[in-house]
Amino acid sequence: MVRYKKRKDVIFEIISILFLFFSPGARAETSWKINSNYSEVTAGNKTDKSINLTIHKSGAEYTLRNMSEIIDYKFFYADNYQEFKGGYDGVAISFSGKKLGYFSADMRLTECVDYHNPAKQILGGCSEIQEGEAIIATPYFSNGKYVDFYNPQGEKVLTVDLSSVAVCDENNICDATKENEINCPSDCNKQSAPVSEIQKEIPVQPEAPPATSKSNILVIILTILFSAVIIVGGVIFWRRKKDNYDSGQW
Repeated sequence: MVRYKKRKDVIFEIISILFLFFSPGARAETSWKINSNYSEVTAGNKTDKSINLTIHKSGAEYTLRNMSEIIDYKFFYADNYQEFKGGYDGVAISFSGKKLGYFSADMRLTECVDYHNPAKQILGGCSEIQEGEAIIATPYFSNGKYVDFYNPQGEKVLTVDLSSVAVCDENNICDATKENEINCPSDCNKQSAPVSEIQKEIPVQPEAPPATSKSNILVIILTILFSAVIIVGGVIFWRRKKDNYDSGQW
């Protein structure tokens, strides 16, 4: 019987150690976590890429600390706000002001601690903390200018500018260096011709007056010469007439 108790205690210790090892809260008292909002939306809308934002929380204040590169990871989102009403959520906005999609964005920070009491019971739990960092995943849209984040009361708590990673600025000009009919249909439809960076940098020159043909130049020269001959001839005729008048031959 004693041997059974000892074996039972050993088994309990092994299970406790394994639980502590694989428990995220017991391994470290952490003040940040990765938001697990990739698959919370059941709607069929999804993007092929996403972005991770490192957000610092201090009380009710949120600030952006870092933004990852674009990640090849499918991200589900909803077309309306109802699916996330009453919780933390975000919405992506395009350059034209259109709401591209709503998504879950749990910005709460939790800290977990597990321990054993003298009776070898595992105690502890998780509680929300007021300061630390969280990694929030957001969907990536090629025409997404920024994302707004809201708390459960519907108050906007943070705006993150995403224009630096967007490729479609929706300015009705197709930029051939980064825009095409797939990633920017609003600018690169079939009616608009692509504009390259070189073309955009070259200033528009005023139209030069039409060049004068050689025949026109010849006519002008002959006209000037003919006018000169008439003038010179007139002067000579007038001088001779005056000389004849002065000598009494007139």
